[in-house]
Amino acid sequence: MSRGRPRRYKGIRGTSFYIPLEYEKLWDDFIQLSKIDNTSVSLEILKAVQEYVSNHHPGNPQTILPSHTGEAPLPVRLKVKWSIRDLESDLKILEQKRGSGPYQTEARKRVEKAVLELSSLSQRLNDSAIQATIEKALKVLEASNSKEK
Repeated sequence: MSRGRPRRYKGIRGTSFYIPLEYEKLWDDFIQLSKIDNTSVSLEILKAVQEYVSNHHPGNPQTILPSHTGEAPLPVRLKVKWSIRDLESDLKILEQKRGSGPYQTEARKRVEKAVLELSSLSQRLNDSAIQATIEKALKVLEASNSKEK
C-alpha cells in the first residue's frame, strides 16, 4: 500500500502580509524570479527571514535615545492617544446620560480607571492637553456622582 509522497515539514503555518502599491513591481519581479529559478516563493521568503534573523538577533541591546532626552517613546504617546479617545467616548455616555443604570456605572468605572492611567502618563509627558482632558473628566464624574445621589 502506497503512503504517498513523504512530507517535507511536520506542519505548516499560513500567514499573510501587506504589500504597499509602490512595491508591487518589486513583488511581481520576485514572483517571476522564483518561477524562473523553479523555487517556492514561501521558501525564498523563509530564507530571507532566516538571513535577517541570523544577522540581527537579538536586536539592538543599546538603550534607546529618548530615554536620555526626556521624550517618551512612541508606544507611550500612542497609549495616551487611545486612552483619551476611549475616555472621551465614555464621557459622552455620562454627559448625555445614555444607557441604563448599569451601563452608566460601567462607563463611570472606565472613566475613573482612564483618569488614573492618564494621570501617571501625563507626569511622564508633561502635556497640557492631557491635563485638560483629565480635568474635564473629573468635572463630568463629579456632576455624574452628584446627580446619582
